[in-house]
Amino acid sequence: MVVIGPNQGLGKSDKYEWKSASVNVAGTSGNTNLKSIPGFTTLFNKVGVARKIRVESSATAYVTLNGTGNDVITVTATTPFEAEMSVSSIGISTGGSASTVTVKLFA
Repeated sequence: MVVIGPNQGLGKSDKYEWKSASVNVAGTSGNTNLKSIPGFTTLFNKVGVARKIRVESSATAYVTLNGTGNDVITVTATTPFEAEMSVSSIGISTGGSASTVTVKLFA
């Protein structure tokens, strides 16, 4: 009998990364590269291309995934965003208001 631990098998990985920092970017198009914002510059260093993402924000934030021109996802303090999909880049804006944004990536 083989016992599978919580981070083994079934496509699970122990590669996990998260960053949290204040973001204040004008607009609602989510087209500012999150990695250009202090606190997020090394976001993809550990996981490379993520297979799952979760974005939380203390106030309204507008997020695009995998390049500009994609659908804008609105994240609020009560409605985080989570999806299982390949993510190689994240765009963000906050309407010009400061928000604490937390991004969690899973390899």
